[in-house]
This record gives sequence, C-alpha cells and structure tokens, in this order.
Amino acid sequence: MECLLILLVKRGLLMILIHKSLFLKKGVDARRAAGGFTLVELVISIVVLSIGVMGILLAISMMIRNSADPVVQYQTVAIAESYIEEIMGKSYPGSTPCPGTPFSPRANTVSICDYNNLNQVPTDQNGNSLGLNNYNVSVVIDTTAAVLGSLTSGSQVLRIDVLVTPPTGPGILFSAYRTNHQ
Repeated sequence: MECLLILLVKRGLLMILIHKSLFLKKGVDARRAAGGFTLVELVISIVVLSIGVMGILLAISMMIRNSADPVVQYQTVAIAESYIEEIMGKSYPGSTPCPGTPFSPRANTVSICDYNNLNQVPTDQNGNSLGLNNYNVSVVIDTTAAVLGSLTSGSQVLRIDVLVTPPTGPGILFSAYRTNHQ
C-alpha cells in the first residue's frame, strides 16, 4: 500500500492515517518498525487532537457565556408579573387622570392610580428589599390613550405599563389593561 496520507471522516471526526512504510528506510528490520510510532506520526496526531480539543473548548465556553441569560429573563418576567398582579388587584380610580406621584408605601395603596410614575428597585409591598438591587421597575398608568375595543380611556379602561430593566440588556415592557367593571 503506497499512499502517503489517508483521510477518513467518520461520525463527524477527521482521522488521519499515515502508512508507516513510507517513513521507513529500506533495510530496517520489521521488529523495529512494528515497535512504535515515528516522530512525524506523533506530531500529526498531536496537531489533530489539539484542533479537536480547541473546538470542544470553544463550544463549552459559548454555552457557559450564554447560560445566565435565561435566568435574567425569567427573573425580569417574574418581577413584572408580580407588579402587574398587585396593581390589577387594586380598585379602579374614582377620577382620572392619575396623579403624577406614586403613593408610598405600596402596602397602603388603594387605587390603581396610586402606582402611577413608580420608579424603584424591586421590593415587596411593604418596601422590603428582594435582593434584586441591579434591577429597576417603572410603572406608568395611561389614562388618556388607552383604548380597548369600544371602551374609551379614562372612565372605562386604563393601560398599566410596567418596564423592568435587568442588570444586563435592555428593559422589557409589559402592559395590561384594566376595565372599570362594577
């Protein structure tokens, strides 16, 4: 078999086989030739293995780098849902538009409008820290442009906008509509 190089691709791996007889001098006995690898074979094997290991390490580093993103997004959604649920549970305001300053503390709020222009680090209703100091929550109650089907803004429907800004990446805006049902 007089070939210098044989390339095999099997299951996505590149294997290089070099025929030993090409590197042996004429007259070298068979015992010595069968005893081990030549220097060229070792160098080529090391190069091929190094390329494979580098590819695997690159893939692992990309997975590790992007693994925290879903956690941040999930936390952002959980914060927004809790604020929207809290606000939706409050009574519809007696008059609109909503005042410009939020009512504090949140535990004493009565109306949806009490949350208008709220801008803070996420806390529970009593103002206790949740340990999410790198996040920010902004709430705007839209009483003028909120339209839902045939319902008009202000006296019939309000739009609640909750913007949660995570420590990395852009903020995510969540909106909910609340109708005046009695």
